[in-house]
Amino acid sequence: MAPEVLNKDYSNACDTWSLGVILYIMLSGLLPFEGTTDAEIEENIKSLNFDFEEEVWDGVSAEAKDLISKMLVYEKDRITPKEALNHPWVKSMLGDTSGKSYKDSYLDKLEDFKQSNHLKKAILSFLATKVNDEEIKDEIELFNSFDTNNDGYITKKELKKGLLKMK
Repeated sequence: MAPEVLNKDYSNACDTWSLGVILYIMLSGLLPFEGTTDAEIEENIKSLNFDFEEEVWDGVSAEAKDLISKMLVYEKDRITPKEALNHPWVKSMLGDTSGKSYKDSYLDKLEDFKQSNHLKKAILSFLATKVNDEEIKDEIELFNSFDTNNDGYITKKELKKGLLKMK
């Protein structure tokens, strides 16, 4: 969550922050902002307290770290989506794009990405791998009691039925 989101004063620039967090996670398998409490995590976000000190970062290019560093900064200093697409690391990942330009529709899709539920699912899936089943045993049992057809989803009907059973 970008610092400006914590202050409830944000724009689409927070999407670039989110992509920076995802890139950090994808390249390292680590969360950029950690803490033992929510307050500590929020403080680390607000103070931009992240680094590339873990051994896993030794194999990551300086250009990739540079891009992340330009994404995980305060909004006024943050790279724009267009600048990110033109960053040397992105260009190296895309291959030779000389003479080609990005269509405005691609940038529009990137800016509209926040409308998508995929980001939330990806982050929740990643976080779920960091928690063991014993820690969330009660939540798993509750979910399974609501998911009567065992398909891994809770429909509106199943939710209503489960809530009525809890009364």
